[in-house]
Amino acid sequence: MSLAICIVNWNTRDLLIDGVRHLFEEDPSRSVWVLDNGSTDGSAARLAEIYPQVHLVESSENRGFAAGVNQLLQQCPADYRLVLNTDARPQPGAITTLHDYMAGHLWVAAAAPAWSTHRGGGSAATTAFRPSARSWPTCSACAAPGRTTACARKSIGSKAPA
Repeated sequence: MSLAICIVNWNTRDLLIDGVRHLFEEDPSRSVWVLDNGSTDGSAARLAEIYPQVHLVESSENRGFAAGVNQLLQQCPADYRLVLNTDARPQPGAITTLHDYMAGHLWVAAAAPAWSTHRGGGSAATTAFRPSARSWPTCSACAAPGRTTACARKSIGSKAPA
């Protein structure tokens, strides 16, 4: 069963190129699909120049992350599709392990990662989230003092009190 890695990009050229490099260093035969969401930083041209094997879908405008993911999921013919952000750097073997598990457990419809710190330790239930390479708005409930860990636990299904 085939696996494709789907990435939506908008003006994160350097993160995108580094992320694709990271994926191909582990497995040069990976199927990688990138939707460029109307970037103005030369992301699409640079990606096509360095990694012509990437399936590049270009949008003339930024329709947002969710619309980009939906478009990629509709166009990509793989049996399994892994959606990654441009700043994601999966641990060695993680994608293969996930793919093998899903292929061997056909009743499992979806999977999500357990977060770890940038040092590789812990999970969201015991440590803070790994910061993104970009700034993002924070949920006001999670930003409340003392709420981050409890909210993180709740979001991954732990029975910890909110």
